[in-house]
Amino acid sequence: MGKLIGNFIGDITGANQARDAANQAAASQREAALASVFRPVGMTSRFGTSKFGYKKIGGIPRVSSAEYTVAPELLAIQDQLFGLIPFASQQAAAAQQAAQQVGMGGQQLFGLGQQYLAQSPEMARQQFFNEQMALLAPARQAEEQRLASSVFGRGRAGLTVGGAQPELSTLAGARRMQELQLGAQAEQAAQQRQMFGAGLMGQGLGLFGQQYALPGQALAPLQSYLGTIGTIEEMGQQPLQLGLQIGGAAQQGASAAANLLSQAAQTQYAGAKDAASINAQFLAGLSQGAGSAFGGGMKASDIRTKENIKQVGKLTNGLNVYHYEYKPEFKDSPYGGHGVYIGVMAHEVEKIIPEAVFTTEYGYKAVDYSLIY
Repeated sequence: MGKLIGNFIGDITGANQARDAANQAAASQREAALASVFRPVGMTSRFGTSKFGYKKIGGIPRVSSAEYTVAPELLAIQDQLFGLIPFASQQAAAAQQAAQQVGMGGQQLFGLGQQYLAQSPEMARQQFFNEQMALLAPARQAEEQRLASSVFGRGRAGLTVGGAQPELSTLAGARRMQELQLGAQAEQAAQQRQMFGAGLMGQGLGLFGQQYALPGQALAPLQSYLGTIGTIEEMGQQPLQLGLQIGGAAQQGASAAANLLSQAAQTQYAGAKDAASINAQFLAGLSQGAGSAFGGGMKASDIRTKENIKQVGKLTNGLNVYHYEYKPEFKDSPYGGHGVYIGVMAHEVEKIIPEAVFTTEYGYKAVDYSLIY
């Protein structure tokens, strides 16, 4: 009998309708939560294809596997490049051996240049001068003998002019001029020796540089092949990368879905409490002779009453779902409340389902959630 009376009272007061509406709203929110989760799918591009697997965890589908396949045209290019790698590797090894020989040649040139530069310019001049004088010595001695024989044979041995024998004085002057010329040549030779030594050292250093540059130059083709192969692989991974982004979006959607499921349970629980409260008010009204005390209140969906709004999902009909709190001045009002809520915005609903939006007695817009799913 108590159950029959309870049902009768629920029908008269609207408590049963309120409970059923709460249950329907909770079921609709559960459906919206599952619909807000993106199901990952395989993708195809000119560079390759990707395939994603998923499984349900707690009733929510989540990414569980991913794979990709490079396009056949790109695979053919990769195979060609892989075929060139052995030859490029051999070339690089040969260049390494050649670089060692170049380095040895550079070392020899550098050492030879050091030997040239080890002698000071003064020593180089003197050495050149002495060497040239040594070469001239036999010719000078023969020339002196011929001149002496000529002077003696003509009876001019005792002839002097200004205290000197004329022919010998002329010879001495010519030799001084020759020695001055040799001194100038010695200076030039010393400078050339210094320049030549510096040039040898520069060439040696250049070969040293080539010793280290040759292996790198020889490796360039191999590095180019490997780089191109890697680039092709990255191109083939493009669909996979897009899939990973989708997986991330799906994960966020799953989080939003979990929040919506929680909100659905809260809504169902709140509906049951409201139904019990309505019955209690009705019974109290009967006992006091005050008639029906049916009330309850509707939460406002007006954006003017809310803050800290953040979109967390989207319903299948295109409506956005948000986290939000009521502004401080509305927390204790009949159409507000404390805590974090999940729901829609009345001004957005009004554009898509205008019949689901109405204005409360307080002048703020509210939404009939039973009409938006």
